[in-house]
Parts: sequence; C-alpha cells; structure tokens
Amino acid sequence: MLKPKKKTYHKELKRDPLLEGVSSLQQNLETHSTLYWKVVVGIIAIVLVGIVVSRNMNAKSEEAIIILNRAMLLFEQGDVENALLDFESINDDYGNTGSGKLSAFYLGRLYFDRGEMDLAELFLKEYVKNPEVILLTATAYSILGKLAEFNDDYSAAITYYKNAVKACSIDADRNQHSLSLASIYILDEASSEALVILDAIITESNPNDPIRAKAERLKGQL
Repeated sequence: MLKPKKKTYHKELKRDPLLEGVSSLQQNLETHSTLYWKVVVGIIAIVLVGIVVSRNMNAKSEEAIIILNRAMLLFEQGDVENALLDFESINDDYGNTGSGKLSAFYLGRLYFDRGEMDLAELFLKEYVKNPEVILLTATAYSILGKLAEFNDDYSAAITYYKNAVKACSIDADRNQHSLSLASIYILDEASSEALVILDAIITESNPNDPIRAKAERLKGQL
C-alpha cells in the first residue's frame, strides 16, 4: 500500500530590508564597479590636493615671515626704500598670509609718512578690511581719519575716528582717538557731540595727562 504523501505548506518569507539593501549594494557594485571606483579615486584626489595646498600655504607663510622680518629690520635701520620694496613684495606675492596682511598696514603707514596720501589710503583701507593685528587696527583707522580730514571730508573722518576708538584697547590711545573725534565734531559744527566726548576724557583721565589738558582747552573754546 502506498503511503499517503505528506502535505507541505510553503510559508511566504518576510522581506528583510537590511538584507535587501546589502544585496542591492552588491549588485550595484558589480554592475557599476567602474563608476564607484571613479568616485573613490575622485575623493582621494580631492584629499591629496587639499594636503598639497595646505603644505604650499605653510611654505608661503614661512617665506613671507622671513621677508617681513627683513623688511622690519631695514625699516628700523632707516633704509626705508628697501623696506618698501620688501613690504610691496610680500603684499604682491603673499597677500593671503598673515605677513601679507601686515604688509598692507606698514605700506600704508610708510606712504603716509612720505606724504604719498593716495597710496597710504589704498593700503590702509586694504588692511582694515581684514586686519591681522587688532592693536594696529586703531592706528590704521586713525590715519584714515587724518587723510579724510586733509580732504575736508568730515563725515568720513568722523566714521574713521569712531572706528579707531572702538578698535583701541589702550586707555591713553583711546583718549587720543576720542580727542581727534571731538576736534572733527567741532570743525563739523557739532559742538554738543564734541562736548560729550571732551567731558568723558576729562573725567576719566589723570589730571597730569597731556590729553586731558588738550581736552580742557578744546572745551574752553566751545
């Protein structure tokens, strides 16, 4: 007698998203292996370029520091012409480095001392856009204020002197910038604004401070 066959029940297997994902990825890798390899190579190339650029920037920065030190030494020795050449070289060739940014300040200062006001303004404006040393920023704004004052542009001078006061962290220097601001307010016939500044200088400064004496004299003229 033939034995009855056992009935078999095929249950539907549940889909596993993780397994499907792995399988899909494997199929994609097999189908598009060339494309994936190109992407990987591209990423590696970007990383390598970044490393090379970083090394080049570091090398440029070191070169700029050497030239900056030489320019500063020449300046201290009174060799202004050669100092200017070095500062200009740094500004032209290494403008994006810290030394390049500093060179803009020194060029502006040296040209101001030489009476070449257009060049002084050009470099000082360049410097204050992206200052490297905060302590020099107030001086740069102050010189720009003087340049505007020479041109009778009192509105611009007021703005520059205000920025000089804001950027300055040394009390004595800040009072000097404030005094310059008060003087421009007087020339611009804004005596009330000048008086507020002068009173603040007189109140905050030492009785023997020459800036206080100047502030008192200006106040007496109002």
